[in-house]
Amino acid sequence: MNLIASEINDVIERRIYAEGVFHQRFLKDKMVSDLHILESIQFLKKNKIDFNFVNVLEFEGFSNIQPEVRRWAKSTFKRKGNAIADAIIVEKLPQKITANFYLSVDGPILPTKIFQKREDAFHWAKEQLLINPLLIDG
Repeated sequence: MNLIASEINDVIERRIYAEGVFHQRFLKDKMVSDLHILESIQFLKKNKIDFNFVNVLEFEGFSNIQPEVRRWAKSTFKRKGNAIADAIIVEKLPQKITANFYLSVDGPILPTKIFQKREDAFHWAKEQLLINPLLIDG
């Protein structure tokens, strides 16, 4: 895939690809907060990303996701941006069970699917861009 921009800090690694994949890898045993969501939005603005994309969220180990982030994932605010779906990558079965639980409790507003392999998540992301290529207006 064709990398447009990337950045990394002590909690998250972000990469945006021309094919419409916004890959965010949360580093092992870190706290994911609403600040990280704001940083991701700033990353997209700074790099002038104005096309549709699928969030591919990869969690190493058990990252702790604050309740505010889960509420944001199911909010209509996300529909006002260019994100059209979320793919979640987890390493182990216990993470998958936990992620499925949170999805059932905090049902996200965008199409969301859980994967254990990055390649499968990227493939699904590209499929979502073909299925729903239009911007979603608020």
